Amino acid sequence: MAVIDQKPIAASSRSSLLTALNLAIPIRKMFAQASGMKPSMFSPNGQGACPLCKGRGSIRIDMAFMEDIEVECEQCGGRKFNETALSARVARGEKKLSIADVLSADLGQLQWVFSEQADIADVLNLLRNVGLGYLTLGQTLDSLSGGELQRIKLVRLLAQRQDSESIIVLDEVFDGLHPQDVNRLVAFLRNLSEQGRTIIVVEHNPLVIGQVDYVVDLGPGAGDEGGNVVFSGTPTALAECEESTTGKWLRRLSKRTKLAR
Repeated sequence: MAVIDQKPIAASSRSSLLTALNLAIPIRKMFAQASGMKPSMFSPNGQGACPLCKGRGSIRIDMAFMEDIEVECEQCGGRKFNETALSARVARGEKKLSIADVLSADLGQLQWVFSEQADIADVLNLLRNVGLGYLTLGQTLDSLSGGELQRIKLVRLLAQRQDSESIIVLDEVFDGLHPQDVNRLVAFLRNLSEQGRTIIVVEHNPLVIGQVDYVVDLGPGAGDEGGNVVFSGTPTALAECEESTTGKWLRRLSKRTKLAR
């Protein structure tokens, strides 16, 4: 069983989506093979780091009695790498891309770049399917929301394990999502369920609750006033439960959309 919560993936502020998804090694090797340089040249923490900002892409300015501020590094322009690393190019069609180009492009725009590298393309496809196509590989993890981190953890789990009988527990993974993104993620999780996985979601969003197979509603209140099983059954039956506050919201939702039975 895998429990996916909103805890940080890594303690370092320099950790990025690239490292969290174990894509750093294959991508650095790709640039190394194309340029004849060492793979470490394409790490912002290694030989390829900008000498001024040390691979951070920004400079922290001490404001004395005020809060410190971060400004873009004037030497690398926020790209994190030195000129030697940035001079290396990987040809894709008519375009020649630098390591900075790859790390700064939206994930949705990278599908064609790695179309012939299944190990990378599969991970990018998973990220797009969970609604994270707007992120970049170079984005630091400390800039992401709890919901985004959970979806990244889910993608990492699916990329590493192929156990179709596994149980996956998600805690408020839909928090802050637009209704369209909610439906997209629900469809993705349902597909995992149809493949043989059991998906357990701790959630308060009625748009999600209305689409699941089975609901356990705890209450009647929150904190010390909750903890009791108010209802268990299908969303349609929950909408008819007068004792459930969740049921009240589902009744309103059922007037606009069809609930799972």
